[in-house]
Amino acid sequence: MKRLVIAVTVMVVMLVLPGALSAQESDPVAVVTALYEAVNAGDVEAALALYSDDAVIYMPVPPPDMPDTYTGKEEVRAWIENEVARNTEYVLLGTQVDGTTVVATTSVADDVLRSFGLTSLEQTDEFTIQDGKVTARTHAFTEESLATLAAAAAGLPETGGSSLAGTLPLWLGAGGLLIATLGMGLRKLLGASR
Repeated sequence: MKRLVIAVTVMVVMLVLPGALSAQESDPVAVVTALYEAVNAGDVEAALALYSDDAVIYMPVPPPDMPDTYTGKEEVRAWIENEVARNTEYVLLGTQVDGTTVVATTSVADDVLRSFGLTSLEQTDEFTIQDGKVTARTHAFTEESLATLAAAAAGLPETGGSSLAGTLPLWLGAGGLLIATLGMGLRKLLGASR
């Protein structure tokens, strides 16, 4: 009897697992959800496995001293390792899907935001998903979150010739303009596809 139960369990797993993997490959939202869950769990390898070999991550407004673009597996690995090192936590608030494009709105928290006294901020990620892998990602805070971050940074002390408090408002102001521009382009794109 025990062998029968084990045999039936193995057969069920063999039948269900390929279907579950196939569902993730054909469902772009499942890929995005799995990516956020992997980062939340601190699993660099699981998150990296969800990106294509030639994936590109782009931030219209990168933080000071960070590049705006990460291209290929090794640079994407560095991005993910940075997220994990900062104890990044994503909460998926909503998604919009247009074919292989997923626009995800999330609440995000990490050690950097906590150091500003913030519990979380809202951001949008626009993903392009092909064959169950992220091929492109544009990562940006919402305009309201940028304003919140600028207000928090305004209270930071000066640290000599270059200060985060001094450069952050410029960085955030430019970011607001870029996000607004991206938002208008996305609305046009989504409106044209309907």
